[in-house]
Amino acid sequence: MSSAIRFLVLLAAVAIAPRAHAGLPDPEGWQVTRPGVVLVDPAARAATLQRFDAAERRRLCPAAQSETDPAPVIRLVGPATASGADPAAQPFTLIVMADAAAALAGDRGAADAALGLLARWARADALSDLADSGPDRNNANTLYSLKRVLLGVIPSWALLAARAAPPAELRRLVESWLARRVLDADEATGPASSRAGEAGPGNHNHQRLMREAVAMAYGALIGNPAAFRRGGQIFLATLREMRPDGSLPLEAARGPRALWYQRHAIASLVMIAELARVQGYDLYSAEIDGKRLAHAVDFLLGALAEPSRLAPYASERQDLGFLDQRPSGRNAMAWLEPWHRRAPSGGLALGAPATGDLTATLFAHRPLIDELAGGNATCLFAKPD
Repeated sequence: MSSAIRFLVLLAAVAIAPRAHAGLPDPEGWQVTRPGVVLVDPAARAATLQRFDAAERRRLCPAAQSETDPAPVIRLVGPATASGADPAAQPFTLIVMADAAAALAGDRGAADAALGLLARWARADALSDLADSGPDRNNANTLYSLKRVLLGVIPSWALLAARAAPPAELRRLVESWLARRVLDADEATGPASSRAGEAGPGNHNHQRLMREAVAMAYGALIGNPAAFRRGGQIFLATLREMRPDGSLPLEAARGPRALWYQRHAIASLVMIAELARVQGYDLYSAEIDGKRLAHAVDFLLGALAEPSRLAPYASERQDLGFLDQRPSGRNAMAWLEPWHRRAPSGGLALGAPATGDLTATLFAHRPLIDELAGGNATCLFAKPD
């Protein structure tokens, strides 16, 4: 069975959320209105970036600083770090994300570098050996690592394909490789003993959100409405399960990492909302039983300021490492850039970093770049003054 047919079969087998209530967006009728446009409109965003002065544009959309291109990683394993992720492919993903954004801002050299790197990895069939780990032969962390790559690379490839005009042979090479990796990422997840019977992608947690965001981004890239709709379906399913205070039950139950995973899930929800928005669908204002995405964001930011808000669900001291800029340059709060553009209040209220204001302190470290935000979120979403 071909990869394309297998992918469509998997789509048909996915357990989808119930239809939205009257007045809500109904993803089951969604179409990909702009095939190849993923996350942002390349032409419109490139024009907006020209409104920044040249120095600011270079600051917000810098090319990758790596002196050497990472060799293709064929095998992913897990857990390799405390988080369970295999970091082997992260340098590759960061370079592609940074250089694609720089290309959008007009840097032809960055575009050529990203295209060359993607070609080398595609030609080597990188990330094709996905190892199980642990006594139960579990693939969850390996597929998590693969999904992180795809969440950064698919939107970046869409920018490069639109703005850098790669040759047809290169497009076929990269897009065939992406098709195989997306199919891999959509496999059943968990211990080997239980995977064979999995009919759908499992719980509506951060891992499921990542899986559906990958399918949605790829659906937008290739013009596949069945894949694209999956993001809208999981978004509405997550709203249904959200508590009235905005906490996500499956994430708030994670003890010292309750806020870590609340943030993780929100990052994918914001990305899904952006993927929908650029195709003409509004999830930011979607509301079920009075619950909206804004409530999940407010709960997270409120609990960071007042830890007592989390007390009914987790009493442990929280791991807030996601607030720190990583040595690599990644920032796990990069999703705040698109949220700042779309927040119903008109944007985040930014105080002064010197006062300890969280969002202002984070924005002082721009550009904010992360796979869960789809790339260099500052370059893709920051507003000109």
